[in-house]
Amino acid sequence: MAALFVDPCESGDPCEDDIMRLVSLSDSLRDMGILMVQTSDQGYIERLRLRSRPPALGLFRNGGEPILFDGNLESETSVMKFLTDPDNVLIDGAIEKVDVR
Repeated sequence: MAALFVDPCESGDPCEDDIMRLVSLSDSLRDMGILMVQTSDQGYIERLRLRSRPPALGLFRNGGEPILFDGNLESETSVMKFLTDPDNVLIDGAIEKVDVR
């Protein structure tokens, strides 16, 4: 699951464009089996002890601490590469879901 950590953002704020750009990737990610969510819950963000201030992007694999994206959030290409990189997505020792046709 990919999580977008954001500060509270009002309609018309510049941050809204950043959020919408990343949310627009959610359909492509869903097709790859990656769910994208967003949160502005500051208590949750603080409990995770994120190294960067929102906006931030993290990838959760079977719970635990997220792998944080350290690139440019404005680059859809960089974000997609991060979220689909086999080194980030695959879990050692786990069997991937198999589709039978």
